[in-house]
Amino acid sequence: MLLLKKTKKELFVHHKDNIIMIGLIFGETDFPKQILKKIKRKKKYLIIDLTKNKIFKKDRNSYSVSLGQFGKIINILNVNKCKKVLFAGKVKKPKL
Repeated sequence: MLLLKKTKKELFVHHKDNIIMIGLIFGETDFPKQILKKIKRKKKYLIIDLTKNKIFKKDRNSYSVSLGQFGKIINILNVNKCKKVLFAGKVKKPKL
């Protein structure tokens, strides 16, 4: 049975008391840091760090990738069995 909690504090889908892995794709600004503070308590997350200065590289669940490596991002999410993805922060588009 799949239960979906729709509160501001809960960002996870519960399936028979198991917490499903959530993929966090973070860019610049402070908003991703605030989200990470709340999610760290649950311990089932994965960070795709798209920041220029690699702000989240100290986190053990963090992967530093560039925006152009979209296939690598999808592969990381699939290998870690992420069922939900959350985008937060600003990502600067590359100048061509």
